[in-house]
Amino acid sequence: ITNLDLSQNVNLKSLDCSYNQLTNLDLSSNPLLTCLKCHNNQISNLNITQNNQLDTLFCLTNQITNLDISQNTALKTLLCSSNQLSILNTTSNINLETLECHSNNISNLNLNQNILLTRLTCAYNPITNLDLSQNINLIYLNCDDIEISNINLTQNINLEGLSCEDNNLSNLNLLQNINLKEINIKNNQLTVLDISNNDSLESINCQNNQLTNLDVSNNNLLNYIDCQNNQLTNLDVSNNFNLIGLNCQNNLLTMLNLKNNIIEYSFDISPVNGGLMSFSLIGNPTLQYICADEAQINSIQNKIQALGYINCHVN
Repeated sequence: ITNLDLSQNVNLKSLDCSYNQLTNLDLSSNPLLTCLKCHNNQISNLNITQNNQLDTLFCLTNQITNLDISQNTALKTLLCSSNQLSILNTTSNINLETLECHSNNISNLNLNQNILLTRLTCAYNPITNLDLSQNINLIYLNCDDIEISNINLTQNINLEGLSCEDNNLSNLNLLQNINLKEINIKNNQLTVLDISNNDSLESINCQNNQLTNLDVSNNNLLNYIDCQNNQLTNLDVSNNFNLIGLNCQNNLLTMLNLKNNIIEYSFDISPVNGGLMSFSLIGNPTLQYICADEAQINSIQNKIQALGYINCHVN
């Protein structure tokens, strides 16, 4: 579809015209519209100022350069990613719960009025400062590659999922975020990471930082750890009974404790209990000692020798 005339559909409440070739969409005759899905078209201008009952808007993957949502105070869900937006003003949208605006050109995002916000994805924008102090209901945050060097999450105690990879973070305080289940903080400049309070954590990816220590002794629910390309010298995962994935390649490891979990069964990827398990130790030539369960000692010793770690002992 390249053209859509809605001038006679004055009672229209829901419209899905996604995945077409529309370049323009006139909604001035549709004041009752509550749900609009026009994503994956070629729309450059979208005027929704007459649609003040709109609570759901999917307009991602278009060519929109300006989006005025000041009249859409009922809006709860806004997906406007992959457009050409440089400004997005959400101060009038106090009912907003989900906002996905990644892959635009937004440099400033004021979310102080969006207290009900539970899900935010603002990745791949040139945002240098992100204030989330008023967003106390936030459950999921993705702020990958937005050029921030600092982020304060102490007020976001309901946060369960966090992804802030490819930034310039040198410090990250997660002590208040006790509900976190997934953390992705790879490709930053972190030297210290304290996750001792995050006992609900199931997955952590902290690869490509500058960590010298990673204490996971309190994270008993962890099933996946990716800490490759850091400066770790010791790693103890003996308290992580659910661990099925561990990537600690390219560190400075001298000691590794693998007891009490099934991670030591394979160095590659193989089916375990119907799932996949990954274990990589490549790039740790200084490894001297591995502590493992007795049943796995011979298997690990053989694989250590295959890696050429002739000075590494397993017992």
